[in-house]
Amino acid sequence: MLDPKKLIDGINGVFKAAISRGLFRRTPLFWKDYEGTFPELRELEKSFPAIRAECVKLLGQSKDIPNLENIGGEYTKGGVHDIQWKSYFLKLGEFVDENCRRCPQTAQALAKVPKAYLAFF
Repeated sequence: MLDPKKLIDGINGVFKAAISRGLFRRTPLFWKDYEGTFPELRELEKSFPAIRAECVKLLGQSKDIPNLENIGGEYTKGGVHDIQWKSYFLKLGEFVDENCRRCPQTAQALAKVPKAYLAFF
């Protein structure tokens, strides 16, 4: 039987070797100078106070927000999802109109980021 740790170490070794040879660009965990690649994200930054306010309001109604485990089916059963993450989806490919109506300013800011596929609190 294959040892999972050896398999993971082997796969990681391949990626480390590729990075050291310049085959993959190493990216930082957090981009601070992303404007050249994702200029539309500035719209979300500009709207941060309104987005935060809508999120805080939702947190006060958390009993009405489904657990991620209930949304994702078998994919989100068990493991880390046992801690009952709450997930309020605004966009999953398409906008979730009912949820966007409860967060109109967040939805308006997201509409200015057309490449965003997924958005949620």
